[in-house]
Amino acid sequence: MYYTADQLKSQRLTNKGIIAQTFKKPIFSIVLLALFVFILVSLGLQLFTNAFSSAFIPSDSYGYIKASHLLYSGFELHPFGQIGYSFLIGIPNILHSKPSLNHMILWNYGLNFVLWVITILTLFAALRMHLNKRGSLMLTVLFIGCVGNIANVAVILTEPLTCCIITLIGFQLLSYKKKKSHLHLAYAVALINFVVLVRPGMLYLAILYNVIFVCYLLKYRVSPTLKMVLPIICLVSVIFIQALFNYTKNGNFTVSYIDKHAWYLYLGAETKAEAQAIPFLEERNKRRKIFNTLSLSEQHTLAGKDFKEQFNNHPQVIFKNYATNIIDNILVGNLRISGADDYRDVPYFNYIRYYLYLISKAQNVIFSVLGIFVTLFIIIRYRFLSLPLLMSCGIICYIILTSGVSFWEGDRFNLVFYPLTLIVLSYFLSQYRWFKKREIQTIN
Repeated sequence: MYYTADQLKSQRLTNKGIIAQTFKKPIFSIVLLALFVFILVSLGLQLFTNAFSSAFIPSDSYGYIKASHLLYSGFELHPFGQIGYSFLIGIPNILHSKPSLNHMILWNYGLNFVLWVITILTLFAALRMHLNKRGSLMLTVLFIGCVGNIANVAVILTEPLTCCIITLIGFQLLSYKKKKSHLHLAYAVALINFVVLVRPGMLYLAILYNVIFVCYLLKYRVSPTLKMVLPIICLVSVIFIQALFNYTKNGNFTVSYIDKHAWYLYLGAETKAEAQAIPFLEERNKRRKIFNTLSLSEQHTLAGKDFKEQFNNHPQVIFKNYATNIIDNILVGNLRISGADDYRDVPYFNYIRYYLYLISKAQNVIFSVLGIFVTLFIIIRYRFLSLPLLMSCGIICYIILTSGVSFWEGDRFNLVFYPLTLIVLSYFLSQYRWFKKREIQTIN
C-alpha cells in the first residue's frame, strides 16, 4: 500500500497530536514524573544493591518473612498478627515451597513499588475532588518528592502498604463527603479494619470507627446493604480469628503481642532506667534476657504488671518520656537512607546520602507539624460538623500519639499519613481562588 506525500505528512501530524495529547493527560505525567524521581533516588542511594545487603535489611523484616512462611507452609498465624501483610509478602511461597531471602526481597521490591504508585494515583484522584488540576498536581508532586517513602520501597516493612491503605481511606472519606453515599463510608471503615491486619496497633482506632459507623447508621436510620456490611464483617471476622488463635495457642485473647513488647522493651525500659538512674541499654538488655525466658502469655502478664507498677510509682516520668519520644520521632529522617552503603565507589555518595537524609528529616517535620495543626484546627472549629474530616484527622492524630511508645525508628511512624495530610489540607486550599476547582454549570 502506497501513501502520497500529503497523506504521510497528515499521518505524522496526527501522531504528533496523539503524543501531545498523551503528555497533557495528568495521569501519564504523574506516572512519568514518579518513575523519574524513583529512578533518580534509587540510583543515588544504590537502593537495588542495598536491598539485598544484610546490613541494610531491618530486623523486623525477618519477622515478617517468618510470619509469611508460617501462614503459607503450615497455615499458622503469627502471634504478632499482621496476617494481611503476611499474606501479601508471602505470595512467592505459592510458586516455591521455600523461597530464598533474595526471592522475597525481589518480590516485595516490586510489590512496594506498585503500592507506591497506587498511593500517588489515589492521592491525585482524592485531591481532584476539591482542587483544580494545577493544585492537585502540585500537592501530588510534593508527595512524589518524599524520599523516605521511596527508600522504604526497597525493604520488607509494612509502611508502603499501610500508607497505601490510609490514602485509600482518605479517598473514600472524601468521596463520602462529596457524594453523600453511605457505601463510601462503609468502605472507609472496612479499610481501617484491614489496616489492623497490617499494623495491629491501629486496633483501638478501628474499634472506635466501627462503633461510630454503627451509631451513624442507627442515628440516620440507614438500612445497611450487603455491599456495605459484607467487607466489614469479613475483615472483623479475620481480626477475631487472629485473636482467637492467640487465645487457643498462647492463652490471651489479643490480636497481637507487639504492644506489650513495645512497652516493656522501649518506653517501659526507658522509664525504669531513668527512674533508677541507670543507662537505658543496660535496663533494656536486662529486660530482654528476662523476656526471652518466658512464654508469650507470661510476657503479656509481665508487661501488664510492669505498666501498672510504673504508672503508680512515677507517672510523670512516663508522660515526659512519652512526649519526648513523639517529638523525637518527628525530628528524625529516614533510617533506610542513612543506612545505605556505597557499593560502587561513587564520588560524592556520602553527600548524596547526607542531603537526602536531611530532606527526609525536613519532610517528616513539615508533614507532621502540618498534620497536627490541621487536626487541631478541624477539631476546634468544626467539631462534629464534618464526620469525614474528623475521621481523617483522627487517623493522623492516632498515629502520632501511638508513636510515643517506641523510638529509634526514624520516620517510619509518620510517613504513612503524608498523603492523608495533603488530602485534609485540600479541603482548606479549595477555598482559595488559585486552588479552587472550577464547577461546570449546566443549563436545564
